[in-house]
Amino acid sequence: MADELAPRGKDSQRLLLGLKSALFDSNTNLFATPYHFDTLRRLMEFRPTLGVVYLEVSDFDRMEWLCGWQALDGILRSMALELSSLRGAAYPASGLAACAGVHAGGFLVFLPENFTGSEPSLPDLEAMAGGLTRRIHATICHQIPEELCSEVEVVAGYALLRCEPVFRIERLIYRAIEEARSIAIRSAHRDEQRRGAELRQIIRAGLVETYFQPIVKMNSGEIFGYEALSRGPRGTHFETPKVLFGISDRLRISPLLDGVCRRRALRSARGLNAGQKLFVNSLPATLSDPRFAQGETEAMNRDGAPAASDVVLEITERSGIEDFDQFGRRLEEIRSMGFQVAIDDVGTGYSSLQTISEVRPDFLKIDHSLVKEIHESLIKQEIVASILQLGERIGSKVIAEGIEREEELEMIRAFGVQLGQGFLFGAPGPHPSAGGFLSASAGPVAF
Repeated sequence: MADELAPRGKDSQRLLLGLKSALFDSNTNLFATPYHFDTLRRLMEFRPTLGVVYLEVSDFDRMEWLCGWQALDGILRSMALELSSLRGAAYPASGLAACAGVHAGGFLVFLPENFTGSEPSLPDLEAMAGGLTRRIHATICHQIPEELCSEVEVVAGYALLRCEPVFRIERLIYRAIEEARSIAIRSAHRDEQRRGAELRQIIRAGLVETYFQPIVKMNSGEIFGYEALSRGPRGTHFETPKVLFGISDRLRISPLLDGVCRRRALRSARGLNAGQKLFVNSLPATLSDPRFAQGETEAMNRDGAPAASDVVLEITERSGIEDFDQFGRRLEEIRSMGFQVAIDDVGTGYSSLQTISEVRPDFLKIDHSLVKEIHESLIKQEIVASILQLGERIGSKVIAEGIEREEELEMIRAFGVQLGQGFLFGAPGPHPSAGGFLSASAGPVAF
């Protein structure tokens, strides 16, 4: 009889190990909630009230689209590590941390007590949720690329679970989790509405600042022009362009913000030498608007403002171009006013060959991702060589963006790129340089 039962025991063990494995998230090293049901049931035998705190990355699907799943997995790993390290500090040591599901985007903390050992209350849970949100977000921002920090938001919700003998405990747990997650979602929605109202006020009042980064003739050090870069009000959530334009994209008011930033740049560009170019970012949607150039003309009529012939409209394709024929006709009208046109982000998915062929820009700006460490990448070198050939065939000048190292500069020069931009030449500043050449303090490059 024992021999007959042995295989069954082994089968049961294998089944148990399989179920355990299925509930383990190898990315975060946490088990999903169903794995902890027995533990949670035992906790509630001694104390009928259980606190639940739920945390997640806000707008998870959008973040995965922006960052890619590998980067998002890294963010989730950082969240899980910080959540574990905060046990006993941001929440009681008796708390139990779990993931909402294998490869899911949420985390849970089950709390049988508060810091004094009493039953947790809603104010206790609210305070813990707020503390966890702040500390986890700060930790994430120290571990991921700076450009992603403004895009990552952590939201939290909470609920109280009270044991009722007539209800199945597992269903009570799921209901509490859903209640906590609903609060997190509502909190994120309220934050989005509040920030939307703040951004609309910034647009109405024109509260944006312009910084200028030099574009240099690399063989001589002569300043060819400047790119105007927009910032939100200092000390606010909107100070960085990533946040400023990220939220405007989500609220679909980027064309309004785009126009305000461009007009601010034109008014702030006093001091440019005659013939120096001012590159200003422009969405296809705003260029297609028949009202374009009304506000721009007013800004350029001010004393010291650049002439239209010195302004280059730098097309960024975040929103895409739907009708190339109509857009092309509109660009001809804009060019007849004296403006020139550049295509930004050349070499990335944002800047298609169709856009280049249809627009036939005066300038092609090689994306910084292709310039970074180009001296170590044959593929990047081949792509840049192809962009140069394309520019020569259609009569476009080529500008390399994001030059930060001497090795990158030398490689770009060797390919024959004549115009460059990047921190090696100078960081963005609130005013254009008074002279026509870079000063010794503007950057480390010796020409």
